[in-house]
Amino acid sequence: LYTGVSLVISALSQLAMGRLVDRWGPRRTVPVAVFLVAIAALGKGLFVGSVPALWGFGLLGAGAAWSVSVAMTTVVRSLSDDSSRDSLLGLTHLAWSVGFLGGTLLGGWG
Repeated sequence: LYTGVSLVISALSQLAMGRLVDRWGPRRTVPVAVFLVAIAALGKGLFVGSVPALWGFGLLGAGAAWSVSVAMTTVVRSLSDDSSRDSLLGLTHLAWSVGFLGGTLLGGWG
């Protein structure tokens, strides 16, 4: 159930972030989304004994993280010129994928 709800929240967050980035740009929207990711991580760490809190902060984190992913192409475009854009976008996606893989592999250890 959580996975399904998380996917729906993520999809809705991506759609909303796309509109917000188009309207206000990444300079206003990305810091808010990153702040929400941090709040979600802090909340999950502080309320490990509460299933409802873990659900809420987990869904907040999923939505916020996927919102950041939508804005990355706009951020890369604004930080690069035509000659470096392809490489920077590729490196951004590589870093994102390595983060996902590393989190998946290391998440159960410790």
